[in-house]
Amino acid sequence: MSRSFVVATTGLLLTIAACGSDATPSGPTVETTMSPPNASSQPAAPPVEEPIPLPPLPDQGLVLGRAASVEFVTLDGDVIDRLPGFRLYYEWTVPGPVILRSHRVYYILDVDSSELRPLASRDEAFELAPQFQERVDPANERFRLVDEPDKTGAPDASGFWAYALPSPEGSMLLAEWSGECESQTAFFAQGDGSNPVPVTGERGLADAPSSSVIGWTADGGALVFLGPGGACGSGDAPAGVYRFERPGVRTMMIAVPEPNSVRMWGTA
Repeated sequence: MSRSFVVATTGLLLTIAACGSDATPSGPTVETTMSPPNASSQPAAPPVEEPIPLPPLPDQGLVLGRAASVEFVTLDGDVIDRLPGFRLYYEWTVPGPVILRSHRVYYILDVDSSELRPLASRDEAFELAPQFQERVDPANERFRLVDEPDKTGAPDASGFWAYALPSPEGSMLLAEWSGECESQTAFFAQGDGSNPVPVTGERGLADAPSSSVIGWTADGGALVFLGPGGACGSGDAPAGVYRFERPGVRTMMIAVPEPNSVRMWGTA
């Protein structure tokens, strides 16, 4: 056997033994760290939307939804401003804050500053404009805002009170009955919730046309939207915003052709 073969074999065995031992290797220790991810690889934060200024607004007014825009109008029907690309957010929610949507951004109307302020998310919009009044639960018939309406002869008597708005002086309620297929009927009732009567003057649900509550004017007028009924509703009145002084006594304030949606700011 040659000398060179013996030397090479011996060196290999020594190397293997050193790798399997627990001895701490000599020489400086090199610490390694993870490099921070490149900032450019992080998703960009969504841009912060700016408030949208509007002309000076009166204390009360209406926002009308059109096919591809919304209009801000006075209670007399004068157009204050028009915003293309905006739509009302769920106009059937409890009357109160006016919330609009443009693409995926939601805005709330700030009347004092006459501007639309962007909201953080759709969830915030939902919290500010709930579909039902507090404590209302469609499945809980024990809690009622208003006494049961007259259902004599109604083809479908199911439904519940979604909300009830007190008049400025507190003597009356303007209440919304939500029936089958979410059909809506606006009612007057006494301040204590008794004696509900459709605003349009019928005895009860059987003959009352579709109608939806808008709000109270500062001088005590009840604003209601009348128009063609939906899948389960009825109504042949020209579509528009009507003012009711008492059941059956109405005056059209603003004609609202289809497609339509209406929301009031500053309801009393």
